[in-house]
Amino acid sequence: METFSQFDQQRAGSLIIERENRFKPLFILRDELQTYAEMNYPGNGGCISSITSAQRTWKIHAGQRFSLNLYIHDAASNVQVAVLKTSFWMARISIHFANGEVFKFRRPTIFTRSQRWYNNQYGTVLTTEFRQFGMKKRSKLTPNISNYKNDDNLLLMIFAAVHMVVMRKVYAGVVGDI
Repeated sequence: METFSQFDQQRAGSLIIERENRFKPLFILRDELQTYAEMNYPGNGGCISSITSAQRTWKIHAGQRFSLNLYIHDAASNVQVAVLKTSFWMARISIHFANGEVFKFRRPTIFTRSQRWYNNQYGTVLTTEFRQFGMKKRSKLTPNISNYKNDDNLLLMIFAAVHMVVMRKVYAGVVGDI
């Protein structure tokens, strides 16, 4: 377990998501100097994944049996902080935070590797660029620091994007290459 630096998008450099190794689904958020958070897939207690940062730990849980929604809870207080809503085939994805903010996850065009989290009030707050055939190496993240100031919600959006890429690969049948 690494020690994490407190995430502050104003001071963070160019952010990257890196997979720790091929056989363990552990994704680490870092810049050139510091490590900020990680997401892993423990596979126990109904928890799909766990996100750990210097400030908090969150757990992502699945919805009811045939629901496509994922619920993000604060691990310490077990309070729901967000709902990740997906449609069939994950064409439309949105995250609904407890404070009422809603962000949508979309591709600008169909032939691009970049995706973005945006909101009508803040515009694009995060642009992600994942490799076409997997997350074996580093993936680039670009937060738009002038628009959105909630660092915890931004961390959740970063790892929700990673989770969506992993789930798309699972649904596509590329399970061994996650």
